[in-house]
Amino acid sequence: MGWDLRDFQRISLSKGLPDSSVYCKALSYKYSKALILTDKYQETWTNFWASHSQISNEQPYLNAFIQAQLESETYIEAALQNLHSIADIVCQIINVVLLESVLDEAEVNVNKTIQELNDRNLNKVKITLENLCNSYEFKYIAAFVNTIKHRRLLDTEYHAEFGLGKENTMGIRFQAFTYNRPKKPIDNYPVILASTIIEAYMPKIKALIESLGMAIEESI
Repeated sequence: MGWDLRDFQRISLSKGLPDSSVYCKALSYKYSKALILTDKYQETWTNFWASHSQISNEQPYLNAFIQAQLESETYIEAALQNLHSIADIVCQIINVVLLESVLDEAEVNVNKTIQELNDRNLNKVKITLENLCNSYEFKYIAAFVNTIKHRRLLDTEYHAEFGLGKENTMGIRFQAFTYNRPKKPIDNYPVILASTIIEAYMPKIKALIESLGMAIEESI
């Protein structure tokens, strides 16, 4: 990640701040795991098409295709679960380094952290944390993860399109879904290719996390 967590730890300790290394390690590993899992997603289809260059209606081909689709979906789901947890891990770092562990570890969440930051006038950190959690990309991943964890799996299909005016891509596509929560508006999310999540959503979230990290460093 662009946020140098080792340097952040060095600066924090040099200023006599509490050790947050366990959370910094978790943050780094979570994002790295998400990248590894998306690489495995892509590798699954690369290997499949290398072994099955021609589409067939024969059962062995169909069985192999179904297995590749299941495996690739599993990798994407696991990647997004790792990515979704990053916001809470950053809040653990904020709680230790900026908030003097006012919240017990089990109590730390985004809403409580934002309230504590507001009470202490740590506005830049509060705003950058809100920017992360309110971004469309992070909200999509949060809705995705909470839906598959607590409610149901999302419908998928293997989608391919090529030609003039087409996306010229192929891969797993997640179908549209709605996400509702008590006393909040219903969110509607459209059909999306897994490659869009990997190539557009994940880099945006990474950039927002890095901005948040810089804001934390500037506040210590």
